Amino acid sequence: MTAFGAVVIKAWCCCVVALTLSFTALIRPTSADDLSNVPPSPPPPAPPPLKGNVLNTVAPILGQDCFPSTRFDRCPSSESTLYGSADLNATLLAAASCACTPDKTIVISVVNHGMQDVLDTQLKSLQYSAPSILGMWVVVALDESSLADCKRNWIHCVMDPVFSNEHAMETEHTFSSDAEGKYQYVRICWRRVEIVSLALRLGLNVIFTDIDIVWLKDPR
Repeated sequence: MTAFGAVVIKAWCCCVVALTLSFTALIRPTSADDLSNVPPSPPPPAPPPLKGNVLNTVAPILGQDCFPSTRFDRCPSSESTLYGSADLNATLLAAASCACTPDKTIVISVVNHGMQDVLDTQLKSLQYSAPSILGMWVVVALDESSLADCKRNWIHCVMDPVFSNEHAMETEHTFSSDAEGKYQYVRICWRRVEIVSLALRLGLNVIFTDIDIVWLKDPR
């Protein structure tokens, strides 16, 4: 073996020993003294502030009168969004009275002109499979056309004040890809959540049903 080969082997052995010692130091058990020298982790950054405030019946009105869930540049909700109009609240309470259930349970659907055909299918399923639900069913209409159709079929039907006549044409659409991106369509989706929240503030229990649901029996 040449002198150069011996030097290479010696250097390789030194590297192996050094790596072994380093690995042993990494995997050895941590002592209490070691932990005392570790600086604490910094706290996580605070989340960004929400727009508006989620209010209840006893909370003061703070900031904008809209729900944080909307998260839009402009706030379309009025005070009726938070507390409900007189007609909307009266209709919800009337349905709870007709339901004659001790827990004050009502069923809520939201409809506009573009959804009326689908809602007719839901009505048929309730008439045949769960007629006891009809008395506790509230249909919230978002435009005059759907309100007129509801009045021909349902006792508990009311116009939502947030979507007044000025929004009627914007809500009268089908579920096309173009319509889904419209501002008012997004408002309809969030308005469903807000209406359920209004009913809960009135002390009611709520079953929310999308209009494309077919009822096979009374779930109670």
